[in-house]
Amino acid sequence: MSFANTLDIGKEGLTFHWLDQSDTDQGYAIASYSEPEFAHTWWPCKDRPDDKSTVSVTITCPDHLVAVSNGTDMGVIDNGDGTKSWRWGTDHPIASYLVSVVAAEYVTLQENCLTPESGSVDLSHWVLPWNEDDARTDFAPLCDMMTFVEDLVGPYPFADEKYGHAEVLNLQSGAMEHQTICSYGYWLIPGDNSYDWIMVHELSHQWFGDSLSPRTWADIWLNEGFATYFEALWEEHVGGPEAYRREMQRKLSGNGWANRPPVYDSFPVLDRVVYDKGAWILHMLRGRIGDTAFFALLDDWANGTGRKYGTVDTQQFIDLANDHAGADLTGFFEPWLHGTSIPTLDIDWVATGGPGGDDTRLSLRMVDASGLDFDNVFPVKVTTEAGVQWLNVRMIGSVLNVLEDFASPITAVDVDPDRWVAWRGLDIAQPPMRIAEIRPNPAVGVPVKISIVLEEAGTPLMEFYDAMGRRVGALAPGRQDGSLDERVYTWQPRDDAGRRLASGVYWVRVTAGTHSAIGKFTILD
Repeated sequence: MSFANTLDIGKEGLTFHWLDQSDTDQGYAIASYSEPEFAHTWWPCKDRPDDKSTVSVTITCPDHLVAVSNGTDMGVIDNGDGTKSWRWGTDHPIASYLVSVVAAEYVTLQENCLTPESGSVDLSHWVLPWNEDDARTDFAPLCDMMTFVEDLVGPYPFADEKYGHAEVLNLQSGAMEHQTICSYGYWLIPGDNSYDWIMVHELSHQWFGDSLSPRTWADIWLNEGFATYFEALWEEHVGGPEAYRREMQRKLSGNGWANRPPVYDSFPVLDRVVYDKGAWILHMLRGRIGDTAFFALLDDWANGTGRKYGTVDTQQFIDLANDHAGADLTGFFEPWLHGTSIPTLDIDWVATGGPGGDDTRLSLRMVDASGLDFDNVFPVKVTTEAGVQWLNVRMIGSVLNVLEDFASPITAVDVDPDRWVAWRGLDIAQPPMRIAEIRPNPAVGVPVKISIVLEEAGTPLMEFYDAMGRRVGALAPGRQDGSLDERVYTWQPRDDAGRRLASGVYWVRVTAGTHSAIGKFTILD
């Protein structure tokens, strides 16, 4: 198949294409694409997403072509001059960027889809003749997808009109969620169902983007993040929890969306971050509030009073999420929507045994080096000799310390093993015994305080040396339990005769078993 593009004026606006399948199958095709603000280039309108109205469209074209638009088929007029006028109209409000016109020498595929929520829905697809057989295969799951999405978020909003696809040449491997008639790139019809994820994405837009349209382009993640998340929900439906987790991991950028714009008010408007990071915000929200509250929230969002067929914004969604969570989630949403990094965690844990080794205390420390104040809840899998227990730990800001008692010895600790939060490890290996801080430094006429972390139980010894390498003092606090907490020890800088040491540079060497650490500080008399 070849497509000569001598009349192709690009993707945006109303484009004209010459298609050449063989010596006999030649002709013109037209298609529109208006997101975000190209509608005004081909029809007079208020080109903004919050201006919604009902629309009727008449397309006059050569009589061997089929012309399709939004809504319901209102009849075809044969003009008697080699042209026909195709009339379409929608009774539901539509945003200007969702108005579509397409025309080509289409074959029409139709199916009556029966769903528990909507009853009968007309599924219609307009495809180029040579793709008819492949299209029957690729569009076969659509009715199942319709039932699946309806089960989660209520009846298909345009069940009294239609839903389907129009094969187009201006998008190639892309698609566009035009209300009731998705524009579908010709590369997406290979006949092997490899693009089911795109089909469920565009179908989900009929609820999230078409029925609920963004009030401003800053809110576009409410379209794309939701539709992208439904790709993962479909994978979970057909493949189970593991398939869902694989799909979400696929959407997690390897660099944590670094150097990308924020999700809210992204520039460019359709940067990939509003798709994948937007979906991850929903994934993390689900993990935080649980399935019951989360899916009740989605259903309420799609069908609640005053929203259906209207426009919505991000604050409305946050307010509704707060209602369903029974808590203020502003601190959760803010850094994920407006920030440009993800938590970068250094995680340490120590388990200390009680009398007889039966009781264990877990000390867990998490430090976030991202520079943002996230509010996240991390599931922690604690494996003990008696079995697995789970903790949900809430981390607000840069440091979290957790102390938790267990009835039997701990063998392993795994923070967020199923990745319900987007984060990455700091990848800094910390020694089990280390000097955390020496203060004040320099010390001017005051004692020196040495902060030490001793993860394993032991007997630390602190030895102090001057610049000549002479040992000038020592501290031996006795045996200490292992912990991630910093222990602070105070040293008076005096010699064996009680005289204050002279100004200069000094070192402290700390040893405990086979571990050692060295720190440097200055004394000013």
